[in-house]
Amino acid sequence: MKILAVETSTNICGLTYSIDGEHVCTVEADSHRKHAEVLPAFFQDLQNQISFHLNELDGIAISIGPGSFTGLRVGLSFAKGLAFSHNLPIIPVPTLLSIAQLSKKDGPIGVMLHSHGEKVYFQSFQSQNMRVTPSENIDLYSWKDVLNFDSEDLQWVHWGCEKYEQSFSHFTTVQPSSKGIAELSEIHFNDWVKADPKMIVPNYISSFNLGVSK
Repeated sequence: MKILAVETSTNICGLTYSIDGEHVCTVEADSHRKHAEVLPAFFQDLQNQISFHLNELDGIAISIGPGSFTGLRVGLSFAKGLAFSHNLPIIPVPTLLSIAQLSKKDGPIGVMLHSHGEKVYFQSFQSQNMRVTPSENIDLYSWKDVLNFDSEDLQWVHWGCEKYEQSFSHFTTVQPSSKGIAELSEIHFNDWVKADPKMIVPNYISSFNLGVSK
């Protein structure tokens, strides 16, 4: 299976080309607020390095959120453009799940991704033999409220939450990457693939539709 994976949910912007789960080539960098500029250039760089053709792909995987409002829109628009031009399906991949996947940890995992101010996206996962599954739904919290989920068993991984490090146990920084998007898109291809990309939208987890009071 040949997958082109796109990550733009945070300041990290990147592309990975994978074949049967192996990362053939990755072009990735911190591109804060410049995703729309650098993503086409990264794509051209990737093609120059490995000379692949879009019509060879089985699908295009995209980090679907939550994350940066602009970054998510840029990434999905780029993925849709490639998909429509070559009649390719899209595989939307949850961003926090990809961070948990990249952590390479077994056992219970708590993932935090900074949103804005003191707000963080949080979701817990269970990982066994490197197979990661959600334990509960994702939501937007104050980082202090997330402390209520902390326990001695929970392994915390995060991106952008360094200033809260002293308050959590087992706190590890894990950078979002198109590599994680590629891995999960192949594992869950049959369940997640969307043959018609028109109706795919980013998962923003807006603060205006929270299920509980924060």
